[in-house]
Amino acid sequence: MSTRIYTVTDSSVADCAPQLVEASTKSQAIAAVVRHRYAARVSSQHELVELLDKGVKVIDASAEASQE
Repeated sequence: MSTRIYTVTDSSVADCAPQLVEASTKSQAIAAVVRHRYAARVSSQHELVELLDKGVKVIDASAEASQE
C-alpha cells in the first residue's frame, strides 16, 4: 500500500503545532500521533456499568470509520 504525508492537528487545542506523518491511511496517521497520549483496553463489566451510570456515551467506532 502506498503512503502519503498527512498533516495531523489537535482540533481541541487552538495553538497546537501540526505534525507531519507518513502513513497509508488517515487513521494510521492519527494513531501515530496519539498513541503516547491515549491507551485503550477492554472495559470490565463493573467499569462499563459505572461509566454508563455517570452518563458516558458509547462511541460507535464503525460508524465513525464509515464517515471518512
